[in-house]
Amino acid sequence: MTYEDFLVMAHRSTGLEPKYNVYLEYVEVLEFVKAYANNNSDVFSYKNTIYNKKITIGEAQSILKRTEKKKFDKNIRICALQLGLKLR
Repeated sequence: MTYEDFLVMAHRSTGLEPKYNVYLEYVEVLEFVKAYANNNSDVFSYKNTIYNKKITIGEAQSILKRTEKKKFDKNIRICALQLGLKLR
């Protein structure tokens, strides 16, 4: 996702600030969600840390599809919190 795409999405969304630091966090969480969506077990490893899944694979795939359409999916906040990020 480019910064320009993120700005479009942020301006259409409530609670997602169109700031560069938020964009960087969003990109990090998006990578986490991609790993999440491609793993069938209840736990998985991301950057040498083990995580329990807090959303379903279907919800993770929905986040990815909505992001492609420049639409915000609130479930990404659950994943952000797992990484210690707030996306604000």
